[in-house]
Amino acid sequence: LADVLKNSKGMKFSLRHEALVLLGEEPQGNMHDPAWDATVSVKLYQKAAQASPKELEKMREKLTSKKFWPPKPSLARLCGYKVDGVCLSAYGSEHCICGRPLLTGGPTTGA
Repeated sequence: LADVLKNSKGMKFSLRHEALVLLGEEPQGNMHDPAWDATVSVKLYQKAAQASPKELEKMREKLTSKKFWPPKPSLARLCGYKVDGVCLSAYGSEHCICGRPLLTGGPTTGA
């Protein structure tokens, strides 16, 4: 989804931001909820899969519209990049607590 919805500048967005902007949905509280993640991922996938190229471009533009910019901080950031001792800093070494190799091409906003 992040690759499908990245804009012309290559910006990728958090699931939380995509869900808020494109579905009008936000998670309840500041706790990680894998069921919510899965549910909105499927809804976003269905929305993107049914969209025409023109509609997809409008969705991408909406993600950076003034109404929704800047994005709210990601849940990873709100949790200090760790939950129950699990490192959530897959893209930034400055927050990593596990020492695993970092992923590349990750989210550039809401981090």
